Amino acid sequence: MTAELNQSRAATAFLLAGLTTAILPLLIQLPLLVGLFCAGLLLWRFLHDMGRVPLPRKPVLFGLLLLVMLGVFQHFHTIIGRHAGSALLICLLCLKLLELRTLRDVSMAVQLAFFSILAGFLFNQSIPAAVLMFAAVILLLGALLTFHHARAGYHSTAAVEKGHIAHAARMVLYAVPLMLILFVLFPRLNTTLWSLPEDASQGQTGLSGTMSPGLVSRLSNSPEVAFRAQFDTAPPDKLLRYWRGPVLWFFDGFTWSAPDSAPLLITTPVLEQKRNKISYHITLQPHQSTWLFALDMPGAVPDGALMNDALQLLSPQPVSKLLKYRVDSYLHYVLPRQSDRPNITFLAVPRHIGPQTRRLVQQLQRQHPAPEAFINAVLDHFRENDYYYSRTPPLLFDDPIDEFLFQSKRGYCEHYASTFTIMLRLAGIPARVVTGYQGGEMNPLSNYMIVRQSDAHAWSEVYLNDKGWVRVDPTAVIPVNRIENPADAVRLRPGLIDVSRYVDREWYKKTLKQFRFAVDVINNHWNQWVVGYNEKRQRSFFDIIGILEFGWYGIGYLLVAALSLVTLLIGFRILTLQRGKSDPVRRIYRRFLKKTARRKLYQAPTEGALSFAARVAERFPAQRTALLTIAETYNDLRYGHPDQDALAELRQAINNLRLTP
Repeated sequence: MTAELNQSRAATAFLLAGLTTAILPLLIQLPLLVGLFCAGLLLWRFLHDMGRVPLPRKPVLFGLLLLVMLGVFQHFHTIIGRHAGSALLICLLCLKLLELRTLRDVSMAVQLAFFSILAGFLFNQSIPAAVLMFAAVILLLGALLTFHHARAGYHSTAAVEKGHIAHAARMVLYAVPLMLILFVLFPRLNTTLWSLPEDASQGQTGLSGTMSPGLVSRLSNSPEVAFRAQFDTAPPDKLLRYWRGPVLWFFDGFTWSAPDSAPLLITTPVLEQKRNKISYHITLQPHQSTWLFALDMPGAVPDGALMNDALQLLSPQPVSKLLKYRVDSYLHYVLPRQSDRPNITFLAVPRHIGPQTRRLVQQLQRQHPAPEAFINAVLDHFRENDYYYSRTPPLLFDDPIDEFLFQSKRGYCEHYASTFTIMLRLAGIPARVVTGYQGGEMNPLSNYMIVRQSDAHAWSEVYLNDKGWVRVDPTAVIPVNRIENPADAVRLRPGLIDVSRYVDREWYKKTLKQFRFAVDVINNHWNQWVVGYNEKRQRSFFDIIGILEFGWYGIGYLLVAALSLVTLLIGFRILTLQRGKSDPVRRIYRRFLKKTARRKLYQAPTEGALSFAARVAERFPAQRTALLTIAETYNDLRYGHPDQDALAELRQAINNLRLTP
């Protein structure tokens, strides 16, 4: 690295801090090895700046570059896309730190860091991420200012270096009004600006399109928000909070799925005897899949959504960004079968599973031949025998149905839904599995419900000739004393359990819970008005303030006019501050420097006024006396006592100066 970049350790410290802050959100989303590799490179750079280790030679850098390319391709099977491209970007950015030798290298590293900030928002658009990115921009701008200051030959002190950070913060502050204008007025698009090849499979959160023992239970301890629901009326009773998601009908002995490549789509669900209508808005977090969620049972297809013949709501594209939609549901209904599939689709059972289960089904069916009586008999079997609801059930290897029903007797909701559905199919009763969420917690500080990943649930739907498809939740019959986790007991059996026993009574726990609700309110508003500021919300905002009638061309002109006006106001403010802070002696002396600059004579940063005047006098000896007088007067005023008469003399001398040979 050149001497000019070695003059200030603060500059490299600001640069390393800014780069670390910029790539931190990306490191959280990428494999651990990427984070360890980048941390090693940052440490190498830091130790070099401390004078402990040398920078690597070019063969070592080329070897590390090859390692990065091969490693990224080996893990992601590509080097493009959101995850692979971000991993490659930050690895190359950290490698760039090991070859910083000129100010041009520093500028390139800072520009790459700015681009990594944009890449970070592809993964995380939360308030903490935004605050972190503002901090990264300020640190990076502060590093550039400090490097340029060192290059100009100015002496740096701790106060000066802190001033560079303050100046960078002011620059960002001045840019905020322009950012807000662009955010509000720039036209929003219905679709994303680009499509990334692996986004549909990487970073998937929440439920899966398949279900097997252990798949849903992995979400049981996750506090992450799945979606939020805001109701137009009172929220539904706790026992009716079933949020319908993927509907599964094919079972291979271990996993439930819905393998149709082209499911039958319908435009309106046929509900009979529907009542207890409830209207609400759902704000769905990105989960990289196509399914949407609604209270059982949606009475219509929301705008922009689809519905298949299993009455599952779908999005035309994977939900890769925050999505808000309105739904009308009926809490009580009769649902006739809409599918053209034959009953055998919902009666299929693999031949190799459940020999003991088959014998139990035959026994119960002889005692209870009617379908509804048989269903109640199966539920009584779960209720009256020693079956437990457990978040940590034993693994089932060979035959999950028989092993759960006769050996472990411990399971999560998917164990009960799967076993119950198979038992009904063995009895000739069509049945399928529905996955989604059950429950939800109202935020007492605002009028919306929070549904978390820990509320993931699975239940069954049974087809009865006189009632159509009917929801049956076998998990709900497990007695409270056989539910191992108190939180599950409160969620699954709210009507049969004293919830007050599980309410936090310590003041600090209650305070912490209230704080979490307050944070969630802030996050919800951020999601609604910032992350969720789409074309529809933008049009609504334009309509409220009365500018929608201008048309998009008019809004474009308004955008340009607003940007121009704010830029002029910011420029005027900066000039006003500079004039207010300007030393009148220095301001008058700058007129002298402008005259010498026209003759290609410039005062060096380390050159005094007298030395500079003597150097100018060598070119213009006829003005030697005037030049030295100006320099002496300036020094007296600058470092002595201010004198208005002397200031007027300095002004007059500079005005009268003519630099002629």
